[in-house]
Amino acid sequence: MCFLQICRLCFQHNTPLDAIAQFRKHIDLCKKKIGSAELAFEHAAWMSKQFQAFGDLFDEAIKLGLTAIQTQNPGFYYQQAAYYAQERKQLTKTLCSHEASVTYPNPDPLETQTGLLDFYGQRSWRQGILSK
Repeated sequence: MCFLQICRLCFQHNTPLDAIAQFRKHIDLCKKKIGSAELAFEHAAWMSKQFQAFGDLFDEAIKLGLTAIQTQNPGFYYQQAAYYAQERKQLTKTLCSHEASVTYPNPDPLETQTGLLDFYGQRSWRQGILSK
């Protein structure tokens, strides 16, 4: 989290607008890089953690004497962290409900077929490949 170190230095040097600009740049670079749809909940969790960390850093700066303005305060970043946490929950529910609707194949492909496999631990759907 190199960007957090830069933001911390900006807050310590009483330049909160630079810290906010650095954080926004970081988020803008990363927010669209979701990756696989099945793992979108991981990205939402990561985004939540980023906003939480910046909110904590901003809150720490305020405790040390920085004055917050109404439009820029740690609460905004905590709210965004909560938003992404809720999004993660929703994505996870969607993924789990999709997984629950998938039925297990019949006959069971993992059921061992003793005597028919080339070696112990071989997957039954790949049998006979070595013996030919």
